[in-house]
Amino acid sequence: MGLFACSTSSIFIPFNARSANFKQTITQDTSPAYPKIKKLAKSLAAQSGSQDGLLFSQESGRLFQLAGSFDASKNVFSEAIERYRKQGRSAHIQLSDTGQQSLSLISNDNVITYDGEPYEQVMVHHFQALNYMFLRDITAAAIELRRAAGMQRRIELDEEKTKQQGITAARKNGISLKSLAQSEQIQQMNQLMANNPQGFQNASTYFLSAVFWEAQRQWNSALVDYKKALTILPHHPDIKAGIVRVTKARDGELLKTNQTGRLVILFEQDFVAERSAFSLSVPSPSSKMILSISLPFYAKSLWPKEQSLSILAKGQSLSTTALTNLSALAAKSLQHEYPVLITRQVLRTTTKKQFQAELNKNPQALG
Repeated sequence: MGLFACSTSSIFIPFNARSANFKQTITQDTSPAYPKIKKLAKSLAAQSGSQDGLLFSQESGRLFQLAGSFDASKNVFSEAIERYRKQGRSAHIQLSDTGQQSLSLISNDNVITYDGEPYEQVMVHHFQALNYMFLRDITAAAIELRRAAGMQRRIELDEEKTKQQGITAARKNGISLKSLAQSEQIQQMNQLMANNPQGFQNASTYFLSAVFWEAQRQWNSALVDYKKALTILPHHPDIKAGIVRVTKARDGELLKTNQTGRLVILFEQDFVAERSAFSLSVPSPSSKMILSISLPFYAKSLWPKEQSLSILAKGQSLSTTALTNLSALAAKSLQHEYPVLITRQVLRTTTKKQFQAELNKNPQALG
């Protein structure tokens, strides 16, 4: 299940704390009508107008889809897509001097409105394309898949820019990032990501798009997307087989058999890993003190275990092969956010210490 459960925003109660209850609901509600999941989706959709409305829209849209309410899912995902459009850029964390950013320097990052992660934005279009397929709106499905592909091309550039902006901000404020690479937690997370060398690219979305175009007998479009998926996973057997098959079809070498079509099974499992927290010691830029700050990371103990789905077809046992690990995409995005997160945490800690020192001198300054 590709739920966006790695999110941590929302004031007072972090979203991970809230998500525990509805994860249990999803795994326990196995009835054909999925009444509990639909009820949960409605309750989340009702909060789409809140500060973190984008987060709730994404979650409720996915829940409606899991419950088979494709029209409702389409409507809620449309709200999320519109929010992304109004942001006018691929979602990423910033250190701009806005009211929320300034307020976060004396409280915590929960006051900052959740504006999504790049991989989530791609997945919104991915899931929306599925909604349109289920509703038999082929034209709209094609539009969503093209949007997802265009977005993937921009993500690598946008994320690298975000990382460099964070590094520049850290240097400008005299903040060292050396201790980050040396921390045990970051090394652990990097080892988990090493098994998923896909950067920010999502092979499953390209694969879905290729299958879609192949079903429409649009051989060139299908071949383009299969080849994009292959650049991410150069040894994947199903992607290679797709390229061979589509190339033959395009060149008029389709094998004539009694088959009327192909069955493609897209298997999704588990949730995106939740974030944990660890402490990092960073030198203070304004004194000789060592500051202890708290940062998120993805722990090995919470990393989802990859499993395959086995199918018996005509006496032959077939198994699914992995295309995308959304937890790896989430971890990669977090990795690029660290310079900004560290800078904001150090500035916050320094600001609080300055406030405390001022209050000790002048208690009347509390107001």
